[in-house]
Amino acid sequence: MSESTEKKMVRLRSSDGEVFEVEESVAKVAKTLQDMLEEDCADAVIPITCVRAPILTKVIDYCKDQVMISSSSSTTNNPNERTEQERKAWGQKFMEGVDSSTLCELLVASNFLNIEGLLNLGVDKMVSMIQGKYPQEIRDMFNVVNDFTPEEEEEIRNQNAWAFERDPYYKKRSSSK
Repeated sequence: MSESTEKKMVRLRSSDGEVFEVEESVAKVAKTLQDMLEEDCADAVIPITCVRAPILTKVIDYCKDQVMISSSSSTTNNPNERTEQERKAWGQKFMEGVDSSTLCELLVASNFLNIEGLLNLGVDKMVSMIQGKYPQEIRDMFNVVNDFTPEEEEEIRNQNAWAFERDPYYKKRSSSK
């Protein structure tokens, strides 16, 4: 391969020590990495300290797809790249099978790396997972401990009674008193 067509590679190290070698264009989908590379602040291996290898793999897959889309749209002179419907379908497929724990890690990674599109996909998935759920169901889903005292919780529920009118968990508690 000639030097003019050789692609520059970037090495990323996950928090658990796995090293990934990706094309620079793929790494630059992450605005954090783009800034580091453009400012020449990147070492031989860039540590991604808050992202485990399985999550970084998923992030890299997302970034590769974004590079592929932009390169195909630039060769076809199609400024719309994909239709909105195609983007939605692709995003749903990308997030298919992502559990709540993985989703939380993807949100942290996309926020840390400043990948707006992936962050938006993650937020949309989160919304679809919690929509229509009661607070206790959401706590159970994400293993969130309720750190309110019963008195604090009762005060909040009284101040916002309208929000708890259909909550079966609240009805169980208030009828048992």
